[in-house]
Amino acid sequence: MDYEQAKDICHVRSAIFRSSKKVKYWKDHIIPLDIRVPYIDKQAIDWQEYDPRDNDDCSLFMYND
Repeated sequence: MDYEQAKDICHVRSAIFRSSKKVKYWKDHIIPLDIRVPYIDKQAIDWQEYDPRDNDDCSLFMYND
């Protein structure tokens, strides 16, 4: 998906990233995404959403015995 689509579907405590890069841009940040993401990356079409809740090691699923 493109940058605008990824930005629109991204949840507040999630991030967006390009599948070809290892950098995540968290949405819940004091500086807006449009300022933090480089212009050249905004032109790419390999954007994805990273939702930490999708990982098994998320604190949502952690518990103590």
